[in-house]
Parts: sequence; structure tokens; C-alpha cells
Amino acid sequence: MEITFDAIDEDRPGAKWRRIFDRHWHGYSRWFLGEGIRKRSTYLASRRALRQHMPELVPLYEEICAAAGGGDLEARFLSMWCPPAYIGGCSQAIVDGPQPVMIRNYDYGPKLLEGTWLRSRYRGKRVVAMIDSLWGVLDGINEDGLSVSLSFGGSPTVQEGFGIPLVLRYVLEIAPDTPSAIAILRRVPIHMAYSIALLDRAGHHATTCAGSFWGRTDRRFCQSPATAAPGWRCEPVCGEHACDHTAAAAAAVVWHRQFESQAVAGALGRPRPAGRIFFQPALCARINSAGGELARRKHGTR
Repeated sequence: MEITFDAIDEDRPGAKWRRIFDRHWHGYSRWFLGEGIRKRSTYLASRRALRQHMPELVPLYEEICAAAGGGDLEARFLSMWCPPAYIGGCSQAIVDGPQPVMIRNYDYGPKLLEGTWLRSRYRGKRVVAMIDSLWGVLDGINEDGLSVSLSFGGSPTVQEGFGIPLVLRYVLEIAPDTPSAIAILRRVPIHMAYSIALLDRAGHHATTCAGSFWGRTDRRFCQSPATAAPGWRCEPVCGEHACDHTAAAAAAVVWHRQFESQAVAGALGRPRPAGRIFFQPALCARINSAGGELARRKHGTR
């Protein structure tokens, strides 16, 4: 299978961003309304949450909404406040050494990958990122040298909070380094569980777990400064890359966690060997049609 990625250079939301919106909005709107409009937060509640938790993004949010046509549904979606559950996937690690390296992959259904790399100056600071949910971030780096990456934290529990792509957009737009990013992740409510890898220009790095975990409604946050940092090291729940609770899936999850920790730790200080590991099972998932259908049934399509 071949996937085409688009690279877009646009300082402010304009005609190029609008083409991204037009291409993906039909699928996103179906996903967003899959549980019914009453399940989604209102525009006023969404904007209020954004002003409370990420006020620096409000002018940019309004500009993005205007570029999308200014509709109520579009504005509610673009706020990413209390969205439906996202799919799970991805693996990541930070390999320590004189120049630490962040490595990650996308091991979920290819049809669910937006596939757009965007270079922007939305708030004056240069940010380059693989985007999701039209202006959020899956991974990226800013001109200060701070890089971020996310992977699913292992729990399907949903709570009141923002979709993680917008939180990582906020991190790259605001934070200059790893400590500043950690402060944001401690403060902003996130609606599902994620492992988030951080690496800055000075080589300071961490893997954090943030969001909601199995059956818990309280916000959880923990941090690991481990040199090679599979996200699951933060808590037992983190880094489980499946939400199906059959015996076979549970066994696969345990195998994945053992493989990730042992294989990446064995390549400490050697980015190339560590990178090759991400092309091997179980860190590289060969998702078949049945697995893709399971993801769609459990989490909806986008």
C-alpha cells in the first residue's frame, strides 16, 4: 500500500488550509456527529473552555473558524472540546546519547491518517507538524527546538477535556522547552489517555502520561525521565495499543509492551538500530481489514 503525504507551507490559515478542510470535512463531520449532536458540546461552552485553559489560542481559533466558513458545527469541532473517542495506535521512543533522538511511527489504519505536513507561523513562531483534526498536531517541532509526539495511552475512558491534537498544537505554539511543555500538560484537561514524548534543543526530554485512565474520572498525570522512553513506563496502563479485551488482544498487548521496552532499551544511544526496530512487529502493526473494522466500530471513523 502506498500513501501520499501532502506538505503545505502557509503562515496563516488561508486558501491552502481551506483545501485541507474541504478534503476532510465530510468524514470528520460524520465522525463528530456519530453519537448525535446532543452529545457534543455547544459552541459557547467550547469557546469558554478554550478561553479558560488555552487563552492564547482564542484569536487563532477564531481565525481558523472563519477560514472554515464560520459555521456553528465547524466551530464546535475545531475547538476539540469533549470530542468523541479517538482511535488508538502509534509507538514512540527517545534514544539517549550526545544528541538524543525521538523516534515514532503511525501504526493504525492508513485510511484514518490525515497525512498532511504543515509549516506555519500562526502566532509568529515557526511550527512544522503532522496535523490531525485539521489544525491539531500528532507530532512536530517548533523554532525553539521543542519536539513533541503522542501515542495512545491504553485506556478507552473518556472524560471532560480537549482532544490531544489541539493540546499539542498549544504546546508547540507556546512552550520553548520541555519543562514549559510539561507545565502545560499538567494544567490542561485532556479527554483521553496519552503518552506524550518531549525533547528540546538542550537535550532535555521526558515521556509523560496525561488524560483519563481505566474507569477513572479524575485527571491523571505522570512523568518519566527515562533515557529510552516507551510511554507505558509511566503507569501500568500506559502504552496498551489495543482496546479489544479478548484474550488474544490482551496477549498481544503484553507482548507489545515487553517487545518495546526490551528492544528499544537494547539500542540505547544507537538511533539507527532503534529506528529499524520500529519497522518490525509488534511496533509496526500490519493492520488488516478486520482490525480496521474493529477500530471503526469501537471508535468511529474520521
